[in-house]
Amino acid sequence: MKKVRLFLLIGLISISYYGNSQNSKIAGPYKHVLKFNPPQFLMSTMQISYEYRPDIAKSFQFTFGTTYKSRTSDYYSIKDYVEGYAGEFQIRLYPLADEKLDNNLYNNFYVAPQLTYKYFVIKDLYTDYYSNEVQVYSTDRFSAYSLGLITGINSVINKRFHIDIYMGGGIRLADTEKFNDNIFDYGFKGIAPRLGFDLGINF
Repeated sequence: MKKVRLFLLIGLISISYYGNSQNSKIAGPYKHVLKFNPPQFLMSTMQISYEYRPDIAKSFQFTFGTTYKSRTSDYYSIKDYVEGYAGEFQIRLYPLADEKLDNNLYNNFYVAPQLTYKYFVIKDLYTDYYSNEVQVYSTDRFSAYSLGLITGINSVINKRFHIDIYMGGGIRLADTEKFNDNIFDYGFKGIAPRLGFDLGINF
């Protein structure tokens, strides 16, 4: 609970500070972007993001993701699965934005502190070979938190289509001692890199 409170406090302070800064308003029509993350499909995750950019110097991005994945192809363990949910908040700062050089005000470099929360339910179920009855082996429920920094570039193609390429990393914590074999595991703790891209629509 203390970790959650710390993350929320950092987020609220950041919103208050940057929300009060005075910057030029966006003159163009595109202040909103709805995005999805194609690479997350490889991890059995659907991830959707919404970015709101009130002026040329900053934007706020909110992300929601859901995961569902079978954990094994073993015939006797076909009911093993992972179910998860995730939420993320970013404050994106555009230090090179210039309204005179960028008509869309989206084609520029950004730096973004980010807070992420994930919740997982991992079940190990198996079918008894002799009795053919389904038995619960274990159920693990835990949360993972990350605090980090990413950098990237937003680009607009044909006025409406949006591509967001980014990289970075941060510190990841989890309230479990299991599922911590590598940086891709659900319960990983430590420094985690981040690399990816989003596709979206401006409106």
